[in-house]
Amino acid sequence: MDKFERKDMSASLFINGYKESDNQPDMRGEALVGNEKYKISAWEKQTSKGDLYYSISFQSQAEFEKYQGKNGGDNDQKHKANKTDGEDLPF
Repeated sequence: MDKFERKDMSASLFINGYKESDNQPDMRGEALVGNEKYKISAWEKQTSKGDLYYSISFQSQAEFEKYQGKNGGDNDQKHKANKTDGEDLPF
C-alpha cells in the first residue's frame, strides 16, 4: 500500500483511547489547512434538546510542540498510539 499523504483542506479524527476524564477530548486527530498542520480535539456534547454535536478545537503544530516542550512531552508519548500514518485506513 502507498504511504498515506494528507491532502490540503482535509482532516482525520480517531477515538481517544486514553481518555481518563471529561476534560479530555473524545476524539483526536490531525488536519492540513493551507499546507499547515493542526492537531484537532473533539468533545461529544448534547444540546438542551438532546441533539448530539461535537465541540472542536484546533491547535497549530508549532503551538502543540511548544506546549509539549513545557510539559516534558509526557502527554505526547501517551497519545502516540492515536497518530496514524494511514496504513490502517480502509481507503
